[in-house]
Amino acid sequence: MSAETYILLADLIGIFHAMIIVFMMTAVFVAPTLPKKIEILYLTIAIIAGVIAITGFLTGYGCPITVFEFYLRSLGGQESYIGSFITYYLEALFSLSLNNVWKCLIDFVIGAVLFAILVSGFVGLSRQKQKS
Repeated sequence: MSAETYILLADLIGIFHAMIIVFMMTAVFVAPTLPKKIEILYLTIAIIAGVIAITGFLTGYGCPITVFEFYLRSLGGQESYIGSFITYYLEALFSLSLNNVWKCLIDFVIGAVLFAILVSGFVGLSRQKQKS
């Protein structure tokens, strides 16, 4: 494959990654409005994605989707960005220049929100099981 193809694939992975983050952050709010079986599936997928992301953060390897994006960029001859997916794209999309304190704060807040969503998802799934 050509370098442009790898870079295009990396960009598509970035878009997919953003969609997963939105999916996870809206799961607790959207799931209760869905039919019961779809709600359980929705929450389960969000919990699995959250566990994978948190595990990557705690082990220091990062999110597997970000690692894959970096790999594709390197195959395309493009250097990978430094830092987290979220702060990198916030800076790129909104022409921001964040210092390391702000980057850490943003990552921490988003991580805390995702953790709260995971807990809420587990609570939602346990309530669904109790209703059955």
